[in-house]
Amino acid sequence: MPQNSDRTDIKTLFSTMVRIVSFTDAMDMGNSTLKPFSSSHLWNQLPTDEKTETRLRAEIAALTQEKAKLQNEVKKVLRQKEELFYILAEAMPVPVLISRIADGEILYANTAATLTLKVPVTKLIGCRAADFCHNPTERQQLVDRVLQTSYVQNYEIRARRADGTPLWVAASLRKWTFNHEPTILTALCDITDRKLEEEALRLQVKEMQIEIDLHKVANQVAEVTATDYFQQLLMEVESLRKLEVACES
Repeated sequence: MPQNSDRTDIKTLFSTMVRIVSFTDAMDMGNSTLKPFSSSHLWNQLPTDEKTETRLRAEIAALTQEKAKLQNEVKKVLRQKEELFYILAEAMPVPVLISRIADGEILYANTAATLTLKVPVTKLIGCRAADFCHNPTERQQLVDRVLQTSYVQNYEIRARRADGTPLWVAASLRKWTFNHEPTILTALCDITDRKLEEEALRLQVKEMQIEIDLHKVANQVAEVTATDYFQQLLMEVESLRKLEVACES
């Protein structure tokens, strides 16, 4: 019968094995997070002889190798996903930005973003997303909405380029994890031309309304001057004018 110290050593080995098995099961289910696992009920049923300890050590060694293999596979898959993301982001014709939630610092920007904002990527990385917003307070309100709902689609917001040129964009934002940090993934669609057309149309409608109002006034004046009452007033005014001229003579 093993001594108490041996028994403790065996229990430690057993707990380690159970944790590795728990990790392996989690990996099989697509979850790389190691969750706590209680082994007390299994430990109480475990034999306490030296043969059991030897078998546990061998199984732990095998499971440790399996765990390392799974971890390497996970890292490989993550690298592949990152590479695929960069390929897709660079191929997209719309600006894509990734900014840290904590301080708004831009961590990634694709080529389309640098062209739209008119700033080299080396200078764009490290800037704050709020620097390119016409109203930084409005952007913070938008970020708060994303944190509450996880995403926002096609939110029209006024922005500005690095040289100060104003522009309008339709922004779609989503919570994202980038380099193990909580971030916001933002895709932008430049709608400046559409907004300018809308403003021009609004001014055109306003001018047309003014013309309509003037036309209405002209019609009302014409209707008034065509009445017998107005004509009688004109005759009386003309008579008074002639009388005034005669008196001056």
